[in-house]
Amino acid sequence: MLDDHTRFQANDELALLNAISTTEVAAKKADLFSGLAKEDMVRKFFQNRAETLKGVNDNLRKHLDKLGGS
Repeated sequence: MLDDHTRFQANDELALLNAISTTEVAAKKADLFSGLAKEDMVRKFFQNRAETLKGVNDNLRKHLDKLGGS
């Protein structure tokens, strides 16, 4: 039987992995939409959105690394 701390840490890690997957898919979709956009303003919007999501994803990965190292 796992102790509470281990269960909570595993739950946190699973939540982070889920968030990483979700933001990675969203960033790829934004990249795709920016490539398909015909208007410059729409293209820039999706490029900015993709960059933002990639930054969020990097931060989530750093946080997951910190959890795994503790």
